[in-house]
Amino acid sequence: MGLEGSRWAWGASGTKVGFPIDFQVDPRNPNRIFANAYGGGNFLSEDGGRTWAIASHGYTGAQLHAITVAPGDPRRVYTIGRSGPFRSLNGGDVWEGLSYGAADMSSEWYDVAIDPANTSVVLISGEHQGNMLRSTDGGLTWRLAFMHPAANATDPTAQHGFKAIAFAPSDHNIVYAGMSHDRNRIDQGTAGPSFGMYKSTDNGVTWRESNDAQSAGQNISALAVHPRDPNTVYAATLKGGVLKSTNGGQTWQAINQGLQLPDIRSIAIDWQNPQVLYAGAENGGMYKSANGGAIWQLSSNGMDPQAAVRTIAIDPNNAQVVYAADVHTGVYRSDNGGALWVRVNNGLRTRSVKDLAFSSDGSMLYAATEGEGVFRLETAR
Repeated sequence: MGLEGSRWAWGASGTKVGFPIDFQVDPRNPNRIFANAYGGGNFLSEDGGRTWAIASHGYTGAQLHAITVAPGDPRRVYTIGRSGPFRSLNGGDVWEGLSYGAADMSSEWYDVAIDPANTSVVLISGEHQGNMLRSTDGGLTWRLAFMHPAANATDPTAQHGFKAIAFAPSDHNIVYAGMSHDRNRIDQGTAGPSFGMYKSTDNGVTWRESNDAQSAGQNISALAVHPRDPNTVYAATLKGGVLKSTNGGQTWQAINQGLQLPDIRSIAIDWQNPQVLYAGAENGGMYKSANGGAIWQLSSNGMDPQAAVRTIAIDPNNAQVVYAADVHTGVYRSDNGGALWVRVNNGLRTRSVKDLAFSSDGSMLYAATEGEGVFRLETAR
């Protein structure tokens, strides 16, 4: 199937999923997708996004920020948002609220992450209070693992949280987390300095600051950990471009040679050749590095030069095939590692795509949009 024949299908027959904040494909079944909506509620598709069913029984959540499926346990799903964390043990049919004990201390939440080697270990982070909570029994009980002393939920200028949490794929005891101002200040362009990077070496039990002069004060937008080296990590920042550490966060280097803008919102590592990186700039298109970030080159040929690239997805079967989404002009595809981009918007009713995710076998690409729900693309094989 050529690009001209590729067509997006709207995943809205049955139940409409309006503006998903986050969604994830079941790691054992690429046709099973969970999505949460801006206005509240979780949705479940069993047929690759063709039809959707409400999967919100048991709670009345409002705005949700993240959702994740436990590795190795496809029926265990966690979500988090304004009204706290929730858990389903039966694939989204019934949900139970987990906002009790330490998890009842905040009204706004940022992220949730599950230990890839032990699904009973769950981390959640607050958006305004700078808190990190940990559970070892799947969310039945919580312990406050860390709270930043300078974050203050009652002061709009001091609302900070861990926006990005990333377990190292090759060593689950190592976890990185990046702090940022709350979403409102980021979106409004009023965010001042935040608190950069933190790290745990004991599976999230304890945390320590992992900053030097380069990373201190940064608002972290996204993280990418090397697939085979837990000490190599990249951080996309709001005002400092891309930072890189090769010693587990002890020191950071700004690797911005060739970048024309400091506001980087997305970053991805080539799973086949980790020296190859992609970085999406806000209103500045796509950049690529072939040497671990030492030099970046603009890689936006065929793309709107003012593209705000919020998400990048690399085909799990062919690393030369890369998709990127611009919130203004839609989805682009490259078949040659970013040398040339072609729009693939046929059937895509809205161009404001906020997130992209491949199914585990690479046959389907899912797009979360702002205002039109989920779209599905059968990728060319």
